[in-house]
Amino acid sequence: MGRLAEARAVAAETRQLEVRVTNAPQRWGNAASILHAIDLSLGDPAAALRELQHDAEAEPDSHYLIAIHETIAAWHARYGGAKEATKVESELVAAHGASALARCPRCSSELSILSVELLARIGRVEAARRELAAWDQQSTEGYLQRDLSRMSAMAAIAGAEGDDRAAVAILESCAESLERLDRLEDLLWVRLDLGRALERIDRQQAVAAFTAAADLAERMGALSQGRLASQALRRLGVRAWRRGPASGGDGLDALSDREREIALRVAGGGSNREIAEALLVSPKTVERHLTNILAKVGLRNRTELAASFRSRSVRGSPDE
Repeated sequence: MGRLAEARAVAAETRQLEVRVTNAPQRWGNAASILHAIDLSLGDPAAALRELQHDAEAEPDSHYLIAIHETIAAWHARYGGAKEATKVESELVAAHGASALARCPRCSSELSILSVELLARIGRVEAARRELAAWDQQSTEGYLQRDLSRMSAMAAIAGAEGDDRAAVAILESCAESLERLDRLEDLLWVRLDLGRALERIDRQQAVAAFTAAADLAERMGALSQGRLASQALRRLGVRAWRRGPASGGDGLDALSDREREIALRVAGGGSNREIAEALLVSPKTVERHLTNILAKVGLRNRTELAASFRSRSVRGSPDE
């Protein structure tokens, strides 16, 4: 959903609980690898990839190991492209090994269609087509993620084969679906791919696509993907891109009702504990909301948040 700061706060808190509760049951993997997967977008992907490699070495459950290797492979392919081909292939081999041990049909199917996309991204088009043919024969269950994954795979193949117009058509359709579903992280990658495909056929539309990607990355706090968008815009001759304030104001309009209520209490000088007691929630919940608020409005701390609300009050906002 693109709420990276809030997601990271939840993952960090969960990780602390896991450390304290040493025999905690694992249903969806461990919080450390989820935390490090989020960190990939937050500005230092090389460090996050090193941590994910350590997670893979330490993960005893082959089922959860599939997702770790998939995450590493996908990041190398989407962020680095063909120059990371060796790493991508190595991680896919490891993921398929873990999948063979886990013997989960659904995870195996999802790994197979992801492999199509990633192999195409690194230029292994024939291998991608073979994997797709095998997946098409075995995959009969129809559901939304299956369809979106196949669209991403087909777009990657079209781009690798130089059929940019076909890639653009697929990516535009995929973007419409993801935007309608508020799947913002997936949408961000699709917008970057759309810009790459358009770059070879229509500079003006490519600039628009990369600008939309940069805008979304900034709103999400996805510094790593934002860096890719900014580099692409500079390559196209756009030297000074900078997103304007959300909704033509200071970003406060992007807050939900609960976030606005907490932001107002913070601006009024309330501590996390005081706000938690007033709203009948835990201080940790207030902390998570505050982290997400600061990410949405592009501010660094509660002092800047208070100043922003004071500025709006001076301008005569009806919220005040």
